[in-house]
Amino acid sequence: MLYRIQKFLVSTTHVALFVLLLHAVFGILPVPRAVSFAVLSWVWLTMTIFLESRLLSSFEDRMLRRLVYIPLALGALLSVSALALALLPGLPPTHVNLLCAIGALIELVGWTLVYKSYREARAGYSAVGSGFLAKNVWLNPPLEVIPDGALILTDGRMARRARNSMGHSELVVTGKDGKLRVASSYIEDGAVMHTLRALIAMQRKGKENYIVLVLKTPLTAEQSARAFELAEGLKVSNEAWRDKENVRRKWLFNTLPMPKRLRTWLLAHAMSTGYDGIGKYWGGTRKDRWTCMAANLLVLRSVGVPVGEYGTGAFGLVGEVNPMVPVRLMKDPAYRVLSTADEADLAKFKAEGSKAVVA
Repeated sequence: MLYRIQKFLVSTTHVALFVLLLHAVFGILPVPRAVSFAVLSWVWLTMTIFLESRLLSSFEDRMLRRLVYIPLALGALLSVSALALALLPGLPPTHVNLLCAIGALIELVGWTLVYKSYREARAGYSAVGSGFLAKNVWLNPPLEVIPDGALILTDGRMARRARNSMGHSELVVTGKDGKLRVASSYIEDGAVMHTLRALIAMQRKGKENYIVLVLKTPLTAEQSARAFELAEGLKVSNEAWRDKENVRRKWLFNTLPMPKRLRTWLLAHAMSTGYDGIGKYWGGTRKDRWTCMAANLLVLRSVGVPVGEYGTGAFGLVGEVNPMVPVRLMKDPAYRVLSTADEADLAKFKAEGSKAVVA
């Protein structure tokens, strides 16, 4: 609830600032433009400083980075404009103009500090694929370190669309035969389940990167068995919905009057795969169809894993207009990202094991 309240206040403030900016630019407000620009910049600066540490701690997420660099660019421009208007040649040196000029200079110092913090945060990240990843993240760890209950984030088409380093998630579950599998939802196939080995082989064949998030508290045997059952159930439910939906669409396309070529194209390209195409852009959760992240979170919550809150919607009020971005799972309270420290530990363990064998 606290998160929703904060999101509502932040969203409302952003909208109000944009509206006030339009009023100030077009001279509708009954105050000098220099004052309007200085006040707007000050409010934006205060809000950006308040949110900056949280936003920059999730530097991987392009949507959150925007909440820093867009206010930074616009706020600095407003301060420069206020300073220029307050010091225009020919204007009488009033107290208002003097205060605006001093305020604008202070704001520019504040925006410079925001920019400095942004650059310092950027220094801890490397460009990976279409976005950024912390330099200490272990890229493409081997199968042997991926446990039950882990989340695997991959790059690829969705990452490129969102301009993030990772754009897809898979949940590792243990099958009844003891083999590790991954469950997810694909644009082309809807809900799916295949072996972990097959996923890693596919990533390596496509020369695409992936990272692994492991649970801070491992699943119990009961949770593990339940997670596999739920993942299987989602697949069955999704396939049933897809078949029913495609019967409806086929009937609709054959019934509506339309050119034969259009009907043929619709029957070939507009049938459902079972994937939640709306949720990819719109957010929210629908029955019997999901995006990859929505399907994974549904299973995890159902077995009692305390994952974070996602997809709270516009202004924190509704579950829509807020796509769930897989890269945000990297900051989930129930998980931690496998790091280069883990990679070093594995190398040390192997080295010590080989020495023991030799001895």
